[in-house]
Amino acid sequence: MKEKKEAKKNHLPHYGLRAAVWTTYAASNGMEALLLGYMSFYLTDSVLMAAATVGTIIALSRLFDGVSDVIAGFIIDRTNSRLGKARPYSIFSLVMWATAVLLFSVPDISDTGKIIYVFIMYNLADTVSRTMLFASESVHCKRAFNPDEQLDVVGVAGLAAGIVNMVVGVLMPLLINSVGKTKEGWTIIALCLAIPGGVMGVLKLFFLPELDMQEVLDKKQEYRLSVKESVIALFHNKYILLFLVVGMTRYTIMGMSMHTYYFTYIVGNLDLYSVVSMVGLLSMVVMPFIPALTRKLGIRKFASVFLFAGAVAYAAVYVAPKNIILLAISSAVTLLAGLPVSMLENLVAIQCMKYSEWKDGVQIEGVISSMNGVSHKVGQAIGAMLVGFLLSASGYNGELEVQGAAASEMIKFLYIGLPAILTLIASLCMRGYRLEDKLDTIEADLAERKNV
Repeated sequence: MKEKKEAKKNHLPHYGLRAAVWTTYAASNGMEALLLGYMSFYLTDSVLMAAATVGTIIALSRLFDGVSDVIAGFIIDRTNSRLGKARPYSIFSLVMWATAVLLFSVPDISDTGKIIYVFIMYNLADTVSRTMLFASESVHCKRAFNPDEQLDVVGVAGLAAGIVNMVVGVLMPLLINSVGKTKEGWTIIALCLAIPGGVMGVLKLFFLPELDMQEVLDKKQEYRLSVKESVIALFHNKYILLFLVVGMTRYTIMGMSMHTYYFTYIVGNLDLYSVVSMVGLLSMVVMPFIPALTRKLGIRKFASVFLFAGAVAYAAVYVAPKNIILLAISSAVTLLAGLPVSMLENLVAIQCMKYSEWKDGVQIEGVISSMNGVSHKVGQAIGAMLVGFLLSASGYNGELEVQGAAASEMIKFLYIGLPAILTLIASLCMRGYRLEDKLDTIEADLAERKNV
């Protein structure tokens, strides 16, 4: 009982409200990511753009994104406003959702006009808005919660946001079948998500202050690292680069978003995906225990074991590709497999911030935080590109009710085989994440430096 009371004392005033606000932000980002996961399907089957064209748009967009995340992190590192370093950029939640609605509202114009329109809206929603949000996310978490709260808020936010996103994931196929057969229907779907999502995302601008504002204001007079110096310091941090690979593999799978194709053309009934998704609700049972599991096992062991189980679950579907029970079990296990990566990414970023400050004597909080955005967006982009190019190469045609043998096999590979390979790579990479073993020494050394 005594230990329990001590743990509660480490929560600062209004922790419940602050955790709730962080949760709504996490749910908003997850909902928008789910919506963007349907972009390729919407553009190929409703707007009737060629899959290769969609893949090219995403590929060109990534040329901008390759540097935009680091630049965004650099901007945040140089921000010392009265609202804090990261908090002001919460406003981009509104911009992200507004442009996402426009992205799913392609007007009836020429083919060239559609390409230009999609390119602009996708980049405003993703390259600009999500970049600023992700680059500021871990910095805001680090500065709005104390170290004892940071791991606890992961469990609270993960559970609530996971439930919201799971419900949206279950409803999406039903909405697509009911109103998503027309372009106007997709606009309605996007608006249904954007209105609550925009409000939830921007709440932290008003209700989640940063803790040590005087420190932020004092740093206005300090020497500011150049972009080159920030990038060099980033590449000195092997742990954030390792986790970047892990995140990119996971979000590549999300970016492929093959369930719509798989259940439409392989299983033969998209509505069954909603049934399969409901089994994923079982993952909600694990979420409240993630902080305890992390403290007991450590991030490295916890994540690597779960990811390995996910790789096995993906591969198992090859045994019976249309078996709903097997698909449901696989869905539940693979959702569980991704939880440590998605829920602990801010904690990993905060640990890596400390490592860079300890190793090189510099603070590159924004740049390190931006790496989560890189893994999300570049991973999802790679996934969408793979879908576009590989489906086109296999002869996929969105106007056909039944796909040819080559296209069907490619859909199976993109839904089962490639995710299994990528998840196994992520598991192996997490085994190399040994930063936690050094954290006690790092934190003690940093504390000693501040007292000198």
